[in-house]
Amino acid sequence: MIKATILIDNQPSINNPCLQSEHGLCVYVETGTLRLLCDAGASGAFIDNAHRLGIDLSGLDMVVVSHGHNDHTGGLPRLCAENCGVPIYAATHIFDRFTSSRHGRERDISAPTVLASNHYDRFTLVDSSQWVSREVALVRCNVATNPMPQGNNFLKNGEALDEFEHEMSLAIVDDDALVVISPCSHRGAINIIESCRQFTGIEKVRAFVGGLHFVDGPQVECETSQFAHDISQGFSDTAIFTGHCTCAVAQNQLLAALPNVSIFSTGQILEL
Repeated sequence: MIKATILIDNQPSINNPCLQSEHGLCVYVETGTLRLLCDAGASGAFIDNAHRLGIDLSGLDMVVVSHGHNDHTGGLPRLCAENCGVPIYAATHIFDRFTSSRHGRERDISAPTVLASNHYDRFTLVDSSQWVSREVALVRCNVATNPMPQGNNFLKNGEALDEFEHEMSLAIVDDDALVVISPCSHRGAINIIESCRQFTGIEKVRAFVGGLHFVDGPQVECETSQFAHDISQGFSDTAIFTGHCTCAVAQNQLLAALPNVSIFSTGQILEL
């Protein structure tokens, strides 16, 4: 059994008003042998939430960062200051300049510059799929069969539209099945799941946890409907836990269309 605790998410805690929420994602994962953190939210608030939930982050075995946007890297400077020994695995392009024009004028959404200037030696940069333990793999998506989210059209890496070939996801092996954690799924959740299956050689996907990057706009109902159809065809037995960058319209549409979908929120514990 894999246990994942949503240390911070856009959605406030349902049961614990003391927990902070923000536009960002941080997931604490416990496997049979490891304790790891996937992404670090937009600030250090996830650390405060961990304390309130009785989670000791000083014993982390590793931190994995899926991509360089600041709603996933903003909490890393505080983590580096408070937990000096934990190794951090990140996509090669984590220190690139990322921008978004979704809300009008182009704005910088890059990782905090202090990470490169003060903490560069803490990072192991990864540009291809690899095992980081006997049960955990970092997977770079190399499948493009299904559509990528249309919200990517507002996002750049430098001066070019970001194709997110640098995005990394987690594939965790448990009882001959996979748990896939993909915080934003910019490459498309189904493409990512297929890439995790191909790299690990394990067909059964017990659960998927992450955002789908279905953002508000005229396209959202159509792309959500397509995803619901495609995921039901290939992964009808896979439990889907989503939130963060999956907008409310898409969330409600998925809940109505698929029996295996749940929406996570800050402080929630997922038994996977």
